[in-house]
Amino acid sequence: MRRYVAVAVVVLIGVLVVLAMVGRRITLIADGPVELVAVGNQGTPQGVLSPGTRAIVIACEDRKSDIVPKIRLADGREAYVGRGQYHLLREPIWVFTSGPILIQCP
Repeated sequence: MRRYVAVAVVVLIGVLVVLAMVGRRITLIADGPVELVAVGNQGTPQGVLSPGTRAIVIACEDRKSDIVPKIRLADGREAYVGRGQYHLLREPIWVFTSGPILIQCP
């Protein structure tokens, strides 16, 4: 029994080390107006982020020609990022923000 517990602990530590190396928490920061597109209705406008607004990136969708961030707004709504000027702030997983840990986002 002790052997199984020891193996489980070693595997858990290994997974945590890999996650710490590749995982990131990502925040989108609008540098200019950023158009938002509704989730589920591709192409339906949902609003605009004003410059300086921050949003938590919760996923990235690969659309062949580019990768589109999916964000969660402060009011809880989710949307895809359309056109606009923004940058992504990538933080290590030990920076405790409310965002999920993402591996697949560039």
